Amino acid sequence: MVFWSGFGFLAIIIPAIVLIVTQIVIDFFLGKGFYTNHYIIQSFGLYLSSIFIWVIGKYLQKRKAKVLIDKETGKEVIIDYSNHTFFFIKLHYWSIACIVFGLYITISNIIN
Repeated sequence: MVFWSGFGFLAIIIPAIVLIVTQIVIDFFLGKGFYTNHYIIQSFGLYLSSIFIWVIGKYLQKRKAKVLIDKETGKEVIIDYSNHTFFFIKLHYWSIACIVFGLYITISNIIN
């Protein structure tokens, strides 16, 4: 079963890439293990990825549908290029999930 449509899979790929790059950059500049010992920076990676997801999701949503004519049947076929979902939720709304998860990490580590 496919749980995404269009480029909806980017809801997982973008945060993964941003978190990996954030870890590499932070550990390079601030010392090995700094990223894993400071959860606030992991939250920052989620906030940064939410920006990317929102911008890319809104950009992809602006794409127009195309109407094509099937040569064999003569019927119109509509191809919708603006539908990009992951688990039936539009791509740009996954940025809110990244923010909420980042806030959860931040608050839970402040409490502890």
